[in-house]
Amino acid sequence: MEFGIIAGGAGDGKGYSNGLRGDNDGMVSVESARLEGAKDFILLRHRHIPLIFSGDTARQTLHFIQTGKFSHLNGDS
Repeated sequence: MEFGIIAGGAGDGKGYSNGLRGDNDGMVSVESARLEGAKDFILLRHRHIPLIFSGDTARQTLHFIQTGKFSHLNGDS
């Protein structure tokens, strides 16, 4: 089954938590969110919980379901 990954982070290489290496959403590092076999990956600039409820997340999810990829217009790959 095809899948894509939406990760949250600050987009600055440092993230929201000093306790995690590299960019992160305050709970999960961006690097650890990457999984082998993912068809696409996008970073949205949100913390962990707000990422779940973000309109950006909903739009990107719908775009992936419809096209098999994220739009990358407002996110990073």
